[in-house]
Amino acid sequence: MATPHAQIGQQALVVLDVALRVPCIFISDAIFNSYNDPTWSGWAGAAGGIISVLGILVSSVVLVLSQRALFKFYTLCFGALLGLIAISVNYYATSHMDFHSLHYSAVLEFELSPQNGPTLCLGIAVVQLLFGFGYVMLLNVQSMFAVLIIMNIMAPMWALAIKLPEHVRQAVVVASGFVVAISMVMHLTLKFKWFCYSCRYVFVLVWHMYNIYGMQVLVEDTWKRIRFPDVLRVFWLTRMITQAIILINVVLVVRNEKGDQSNLTCDVLWDLFSNLVTSGCDSTLMVLGMSAVISSISHYLGLGILAFIGSSEEQDKRLGFVAPVLFFILALQSGLSALDPQERLVRLSRNMCLLLTAILHFIHGMTDPVLMSLSASHILSFRRHFPVLLVSLCLFVLPMVLSYILWHHYTLNTWLFAVTAFCVELCLKVIISSLSTRCSWWMATTASCGRGWMTMCTLCVPQAMSLSLSSA
Repeated sequence: MATPHAQIGQQALVVLDVALRVPCIFISDAIFNSYNDPTWSGWAGAAGGIISVLGILVSSVVLVLSQRALFKFYTLCFGALLGLIAISVNYYATSHMDFHSLHYSAVLEFELSPQNGPTLCLGIAVVQLLFGFGYVMLLNVQSMFAVLIIMNIMAPMWALAIKLPEHVRQAVVVASGFVVAISMVMHLTLKFKWFCYSCRYVFVLVWHMYNIYGMQVLVEDTWKRIRFPDVLRVFWLTRMITQAIILINVVLVVRNEKGDQSNLTCDVLWDLFSNLVTSGCDSTLMVLGMSAVISSISHYLGLGILAFIGSSEEQDKRLGFVAPVLFFILALQSGLSALDPQERLVRLSRNMCLLLTAILHFIHGMTDPVLMSLSASHILSFRRHFPVLLVSLCLFVLPMVLSYILWHHYTLNTWLFAVTAFCVELCLKVIISSLSTRCSWWMATTASCGRGWMTMCTLCVPQAMSLSLSSA
């Protein structure tokens, strides 16, 4: 059995694995939703199409990489990123620092006093040293070359410290950046062979699984291995949280410019919620992400209801699978992601109403066997009957409330009749189940009372007869 520390480490690796696959979904979603400029034609249009195809291809390959290969890929990317950051810091420090006056007027638009110039130089040198160590460690540069690379990254700061002329410092920065770029290209080229080998290994593995087990087993194995529902869930939640923060900041800035310091009203909050909901299903990948979130909510809802009514049937734990599949089918059938925002909001609300009625039907299918088993076992315990009866009462009240709200806010159409028919069907099911349980409970009570009377008669009649005979 694994120790708690080992379990925490495994969970951390799982979280990191899911988080590193999410950018691939973001890139694919951005490419699919990119705006095609009609003025782009000829070579420009062809180049844009090739770049889009390559982006989707690379994102798909990275998405299905094994955990070890995925970590290695991101390690190389972060190493190259640190090298580029080190080059940029050297360039900006050389361009905006003047040690003859020891002033620094950078992009941050402030100036340091003369006595703070050496302190700033020392701080930048420490940061560059850390970038250099990170670069050589992540790219796994050999020790001898690692020292040279770090010294090369630090060279522009030394040129600043000894107050070389400006043209010399610029030349040192260019030479340092050129050396770092050459070393980066060389190491990435050497690692590219490993990346091609990993891609080839994944392709061969996928091809063998397809030939041996078929497409269904291949898709299921890849789906579980890369934890695709978790990836979609994190993708959808991340984008929704980001958009919510941006929208709230925009609204607050606009209200401050108008001089309105009051709190956000209900109308503003409703507009924000509507914008978030409509943007949460504006593409196929976003619909898949929303389906994954619905799957998680439905799964835990089903487990909670099963625990509340005291059922342990494995077949009743499929709510987390049925609900997202139904939502995705409804979204595809109605073309949800291709609609205008206002029409999308209306269609999404209708799909949610249909989904809610389907979930209530499924919950009734979970509670009905428990009711039947209680009635068949003649259990008269109030504590055992109360949870199931409470869930049945909710299943009877919720469809009525939903139908009442829909009939008062929507005009008559086929969708409204369909939802109403589902609600009436559910209410009839609940009534029939409750009546059958009530009849069984009444029969059990009557039988127990009859057995009590028979026992009393069996005990009392012989005693009465013996008393009458003795008195005679």
